[in-house]
Amino acid sequence: MSLVSRANFRLLQALGISRTERKTLVRWEKSKRLVATILQNSPALQAELAQIIGIGDDIIKNLHEVLRKDFTESDEFLRQLMMFFDTHGEIHLDVYEITDTLIRTVRTTEQDRSYEKNEFSSSKNSEYFINERILLQSEARVSSETVTKKWGAMCIKIHIVTWKGITKNFILSFGDISTPRNKVIQVQKLLEQTWLIHSIEQKIKNIYENHTDDLTGLYNKTYISSAIENNTPYSVIFLDLDKFKEYNDTFGHAAWDKRLKEIAKILQSSVRQNDKVCRNGWDEFVIFINPSDAQQAIDDIKQRIQQGIQSFNLIERVSMERCLEASITSGSSLWIENGKLKDIILQADEAMLHEKITKGGEGELYRYSHKISKLPIGQQVSFILNLIAVEPQLRDALKQKLHETDT
Repeated sequence: MSLVSRANFRLLQALGISRTERKTLVRWEKSKRLVATILQNSPALQAELAQIIGIGDDIIKNLHEVLRKDFTESDEFLRQLMMFFDTHGEIHLDVYEITDTLIRTVRTTEQDRSYEKNEFSSSKNSEYFINERILLQSEARVSSETVTKKWGAMCIKIHIVTWKGITKNFILSFGDISTPRNKVIQVQKLLEQTWLIHSIEQKIKNIYENHTDDLTGLYNKTYISSAIENNTPYSVIFLDLDKFKEYNDTFGHAAWDKRLKEIAKILQSSVRQNDKVCRNGWDEFVIFINPSDAQQAIDDIKQRIQQGIQSFNLIERVSMERCLEASITSGSSLWIENGKLKDIILQADEAMLHEKITKGGEGELYRYSHKISKLPIGQQVSFILNLIAVEPQLRDALKQKLHETDT
């Protein structure tokens, strides 16, 4: 009887199902799904299976400690996983994130590296990435048949689709030139027959669902809040899209959502690999930047963003899709020793606001609305009612009211 079947019988017996019924249920696919669900929520049973496999139960207990931790980024979790298998599993783990054109290696002690996809399949790398190539070129989930003496490894493909429609693909590659074949196969049994690989998949999926904006795929306000709570040392760029209301009123909400997605792509392509682009809500974005050499990085990122916006506008003019050009206003603030990230974000916001004001027109109204949002709710309601009732006199009335609040 296979290990999985033994686990099935134990589980079904624990549920009070008779021996005859157990024999029938084990053959059913729904029994496998039942086992998978129970195993994912039963570290004790997973530990027992690990002992049967011969890899020991401590590895299960320690791995569940990693799975229980809170992470705001999948890379953070994956790096912990890599260190875990190096320490407790005594096997090297490489992690690759697969995109349409690139393969990015996730590393623990140095900067991540990105490959072109064809690097994995080029002749000069014929002795490397053997099983990785098998998974890239097929629909298979696991590739373990080519565990060779020349950098072969057991690889598992992880394909994740969140409820927000975000798709992520990873390859986990266990073993290297120094790993005995039986050790690699042992780890494969551990991951598959205890359903641990499904727990890893679910963990990554939860991280993305909790910390990713559902429209743009960028980090969301929950991620920003976590960074503030942990006081993560970041320098900050605060960005605001210009003419938000005008564009939305002219072309409609669907067109605005489409533009937001396009702008998000420009922002993401303008930053470095370890910078974090976040959507702060509506038309606001925050970019978190590593404090080292931040000023030069900020200048470069801002320049690339403006170049990206210009190219976007040129394409739209040629296609005649939209006559209202995109533009963006930004402000920045550098991390200071013993500083607070919340204050750094506010300073970048104020710098953006100052830049908005210098543009005039919309900048002036933005300043008024920004100040109004800081007032008690009763005064905010009064201003909104005044806006509806006496729109022609709005600007003068706001100036007077705001002057009174400043004095």
